[in-house]
Amino acid sequence: MAPHTTPVIETERLRLIRIWDTSLESEHLKWFHETWKDPVATQWSLHGPTTTLLSSQSWFETHLSTYDAILYMVFEKPSPSSSTPYPGTLLGNIGLRTQASGPTLPPFDPPSSSPQSTSPPILRSLGYSYLPSAWGRGVATEAASAVLNAYREATREEREKGEVYYVEAVWGPENPASARVLEKVGFRTVGEKREERVWLAGGGRRGWWWEGCIFDVWEGVLEC
Repeated sequence: MAPHTTPVIETERLRLIRIWDTSLESEHLKWFHETWKDPVATQWSLHGPTTTLLSSQSWFETHLSTYDAILYMVFEKPSPSSSTPYPGTLLGNIGLRTQASGPTLPPFDPPSSSPQSTSPPILRSLGYSYLPSAWGRGVATEAASAVLNAYREATREEREKGEVYYVEAVWGPENPASARVLEKVGFRTVGEKREERVWLAGGGRRGWWWEGCIFDVWEGVLEC
């Protein structure tokens, strides 16, 4: 079961709200649909955009039921003089989801100073998509840092018992902006994997780089 991360995360510029209500009348679903229906925001997703509120609902439910996802919508806080209502201007979404197949590439080992766990690291995959209005402003970096910090706090008790948490993320060579985001929040490269060619962002893509980040009790984020 997903850790109980804080429902609202505040940063200097952003407000992140954790979403879970998939009912058709919910604000959560409407926010989710706003980003997932956008073909530009979802251009690097293998799933692709959703075309109706019902298809967004189904994809939202899959995130929660199949991937046990921790999902946040990302908003830009309104200025004190702005007429924009709470929670602000929608910019995109970010999440951490499980991966039943395990890590795509073998993760690096925790430092020798870490508590030794007999079980493999607990894995989640970091993913995000943003509307074009958020691009080039450091939003993805600010939100990713905030979510990883919230995840670190939510897993603190288990980490103190010796559990190790591993987060992986993927980017393609044609999307270097995503690589820069991961570098800035502390991930390090695990390796490259070439898979069957897929059509993404207007072209056929094959090569993908995987990044990794290990959390443990001593340092929070280590060897990233």
